[in-house]
Amino acid sequence: MSMSLLTKKKTEVVGLDVGSRAVKLVRLSRNERGYCVTAAAICELAAAAGGSDEARAAKAIGECLSRAEVRERSAVCAAAGTEVMIRGFKFPPLPLKALDQAVLLEAQSVCPLDMKTSVLDYQLVETEGQNRAEPGPHNGLMVVGTQRLINQRISALTAARVKPVLMDAEALALLNCLTELNLVGDSGTVAVIDIGWSKSSVIIYGQNGLPFVRDLNVAGGSIIGQISGEQGLSESDVQQILCDAEAAIGGANRNKTLLSLNNAIRPMVMMINETLRFYAFQEKSSAVEKIFLCGGFSQVPMFRDMLMDALPAEAEVLNPMDHIEWQTPAEQNGLKACGPVLAIATGLAMRTV
Repeated sequence: MSMSLLTKKKTEVVGLDVGSRAVKLVRLSRNERGYCVTAAAICELAAAAGGSDEARAAKAIGECLSRAEVRERSAVCAAAGTEVMIRGFKFPPLPLKALDQAVLLEAQSVCPLDMKTSVLDYQLVETEGQNRAEPGPHNGLMVVGTQRLINQRISALTAARVKPVLMDAEALALLNCLTELNLVGDSGTVAVIDIGWSKSSVIIYGQNGLPFVRDLNVAGGSIIGQISGEQGLSESDVQQILCDAEAAIGGANRNKTLLSLNNAIRPMVMMINETLRFYAFQEKSSAVEKIFLCGGFSQVPMFRDMLMDALPAEAEVLNPMDHIEWQTPAEQNGLKACGPVLAIATGLAMRTV
């Protein structure tokens, strides 16, 4: 099975984002005004019974389909994390028939994954006006994912009686969401910071059309854990405080919590800013002009505000639901506010085969 990544939209599909804590589903249709949400759902994995991660994911996928009243069983899913690598490449003039071998050799030289047990796919990003019939410079994007992770995703979908029609990469799904909603300008560089429970990613998209992706080892779970240890509180109490700080704490306790949060997010802030500087230096491009935040932890007010203050560019929360109509107005209650959590699933729903 190959990982098809940058296919343009032809038919409607269901986007399924299988995370470490929840499964998110979005189904879209398209009309003359743009996209319209026809179904959406979020199901926590913790609420899904089952022994293995795969069984819990399958249970949550089935629950998502049921809640969203989705009958069709074809979906686009995605992979991410340490078992996925996304890299751009730039080759001198080569015959097109030599590209496959060139990309494979490049992947073998730069990829930390074992290529013998991984799947490689790539997409050319040609410059405007380039004649592909003649040998010329080639820019493109390669994605490598371990066969183990892909099989795990497919197995969970199959157990939920879902047919995977395309395997995407989460970082590319986020960029697809931005571009389809016209949130990426013709010039300038933008970044998306996806902050979940078990992983965070920085995705930068510049003028060369090639994304730069870096995964961080600091995420919501590690931040909560550090604050929990410093404060002597349970992780659930820390989450409640961070999500509803005004009601839960005040005075000295608030200052103490803010200090713990500042200490906990400092490594993340340093990694993000180092990544932005590295990209600008490597690509010899202008600095990032706009930053979008998404993922579940982007909805934690205290964390979000502190992170935005520490970033070197204008930042805002990415809520794709602010830019998309809903088929049934009643469905907007609750789920529309969860748009930052649904960003990957939305980008996946914009894909098709």
